[in-house]
Amino acid sequence: EMAMIRCEKCNELISDKSTNCVHCGYPVKSNHRICKECGNIIGEDEKTCHFCGCPVKKDWFGSKRNKLIILLVLVLFVGAAVGIGKYTENKRIEAQKLAAEKKRKEYKNNLNLISSTMISSAVNAEKCGNKIKAVWYNCIFEKSDPETDEFTKHNGVFRSDFNDALSALFADSSYSELSDGVEQTQSEVTTMMNKMKNPPKEYAEAYDTLKTLYDDYLSLTNMVVNPSGSYETFSKSFTEADTLTAKDYKKIAAYIN
Repeated sequence: EMAMIRCEKCNELISDKSTNCVHCGYPVKSNHRICKECGNIIGEDEKTCHFCGCPVKKDWFGSKRNKLIILLVLVLFVGAAVGIGKYTENKRIEAQKLAAEKKRKEYKNNLNLISSTMISSAVNAEKCGNKIKAVWYNCIFEKSDPETDEFTKHNGVFRSDFNDALSALFADSSYSELSDGVEQTQSEVTTMMNKMKNPPKEYAEAYDTLKTLYDDYLSLTNMVVNPSGSYETFSKSFTEADTLTAKDYKKIAAYIN
């Protein structure tokens, strides 16, 4: 929209779009200030129009100096915002790294704990299993042994049924304390295994090895908690499970040492 202003030199009315006065040729400033009352061009620092005396509101945002100040403030503000953003992002990344490292350490500690718990329980299961095999075998083949005679014999005579010999073994306080401990640890290990799910990326293979150890450990301990089958099948299965558990522990040890 075009407005009429007065030339600073001849005071004639001209368009505010003009670059020179059409009356005297005087150049028209492109950033001129205009009195809203009389339409005359006034100086940037004037507080009242020198033509009509009307008070002039200073266009604070219009001056070059103030525009530079505003631009500088904006640059500083944007720079500060970017700096704060980078600082916040760095702190977030650092916090994620610390959390990941904490998770790795906790997982390794738990891996060490559950592995050692299983192998310790497996050792006790091995003792129980070997005792079962010895009593079972010695009763069937009537073989005297100071370690098994109290279970295989009654009043100095071999029992006619090996089940009676095994029942005597299971009723023994020393044996039952050991076997009950194996059964209780079984439950504890199962609870611990549930916490080992979703391992850190670098422990994914370790978790797979741990699951294999857990399966073989359960096979071994279940045969002690609930022995079944014939002497031959029990003895063979127990020996296989015992061997596999020992091999699995050697594999998992590579991740915890």
